[in-house]
Amino acid sequence: MSNHSVGSELAEPDHQISDNGLAKQNGWTPQVVLWLVLLVLVTEVAAFTISAPFLVLPDILARFETDQVVWLDVSVTLAIAVLSPILGKFADIYGKKRVMLIILLAVVAGILISWIAPNYLVFLLGRSLQAASAALAFMAVTMVRQIFPAKARGIGIGVVATGAGLINAAVPIVTGMLVGATDYTAVFWAPMVWAIFVGVLFLVLMPESPIKAPGKVNVLEGLLLGVGLAVALAAVSMGQTWGWVSAQTICMIVGGIVLVVVWWLMSRRSATPLIEVKYLKNPRLLLTFAIGGVAGIFGTIYYSMLTFTATTSVELGFGYGLGLDPAGMGIFFSAYFLGTLGGGTLGGFLAGRKIGHVGTLLIGQLVFITCAVLSAASTSSYSGMFLGTILAGVGGGMTMASMYGYVVSLVKPEVQAVVSGMASLMLAVISAVVAVFFYAVINALFLTGVPEALYKSEGIQIAFLFLATVAILSTLASIALVRIGNKDRDAEPTAVPSVVG
Repeated sequence: MSNHSVGSELAEPDHQISDNGLAKQNGWTPQVVLWLVLLVLVTEVAAFTISAPFLVLPDILARFETDQVVWLDVSVTLAIAVLSPILGKFADIYGKKRVMLIILLAVVAGILISWIAPNYLVFLLGRSLQAASAALAFMAVTMVRQIFPAKARGIGIGVVATGAGLINAAVPIVTGMLVGATDYTAVFWAPMVWAIFVGVLFLVLMPESPIKAPGKVNVLEGLLLGVGLAVALAAVSMGQTWGWVSAQTICMIVGGIVLVVVWWLMSRRSATPLIEVKYLKNPRLLLTFAIGGVAGIFGTIYYSMLTFTATTSVELGFGYGLGLDPAGMGIFFSAYFLGTLGGGTLGGFLAGRKIGHVGTLLIGQLVFITCAVLSAASTSSYSGMFLGTILAGVGGGMTMASMYGYVVSLVKPEVQAVVSGMASLMLAVISAVVAVFFYAVINALFLTGVPEALYKSEGIQIAFLFLATVAILSTLASIALVRIGNKDRDAEPTAVPSVVG
């Protein structure tokens, strides 16, 4: 496709929707506030469903007799990699509301599967189905762009893109109390009830987005990519147990790579590819996707290490730990969600001012660095870890809100869901690959062999310092993004972003 045709699908950052009657209202009205509340409730389903099992992570690992903690999160991120662009295209074709309701049904089914799972593999399959809920975030952002008045879009995007709000900040505490009063299965039935409740409200009160685009969905490509990554990464994560040069490990790695290569070759020839290569040629989009990937790495590793640090007792003698029960852990998760909400809202506010989405991305990476360094120095300090947890949420909220807000501002409404889905895919792939390799290393070097404390103190601290390193790299990427924007303004202040090459 020529540069001209690609450029025609890209829009100025403040692209306005003129053919949408829903968006012609003037600013905030009671109806717009209701829509915002509904979208926040829906995006919270993802945060609640995906994060709840971490409240009882030691119980889940003990139930299935495994130390493969990374797959609790990677099963989700790989499913996101497959489902996000597919669901994004379905949403563009059939309508955002309709697809979001189908996703809520899938989440309920996934929770049931994990709840009654006879083994860890089936449990992870249920988690993979629940991962569809991640698409709710970028679909909600797209709905804000398409049905909200222009004056309400900035803050609206900031709030819904984070996927966590004030209600969800209280949910981990309540869930932790339910676990204490019953057992760890509360992390399954509580989010299931929430998803059903929100789904009914969304069905009755939320309008459908009026903007749709014809097209086809290539499901085979998604399966090739997802299965290929899963097979190769499973071999990497089990390499220490199976042997790095064993036939099983080598065959799975090679087989997974072959599937990914076949996916790539098919996508280059497909009329409806899972990843539109033309968008990857845009340096703004490519750098933004990479920064989003770093946010995914940070969230994946930090959440697990926070759980181990908080639930391990310092009395075990490993040099770290807070000794929290599920209710105490819930307080930390609530702080994380409040930080995410605050960061997302602040990100939306700053993006609407002179600092813009790109400047907000840069601030978010600096917050990540501060969080990681503080956490590495506070593995047995309640106040230090608590502040680090809040900063992790703030950095994540600012980054996610700015990432989604920026990528949808660069393209026209007809392809916003597709490009947002690509952002989620890139985030998922980058975070899954890096996390599996990282855990393969620390599992080989820093396991204690004690169920009550999975990792040695050095492993926990190295994890946090590793996060500081990747945040420094994303800071450099953010600075590069700022410089690209400055060069574009100097060359042609009113230019529409175009694809290079």
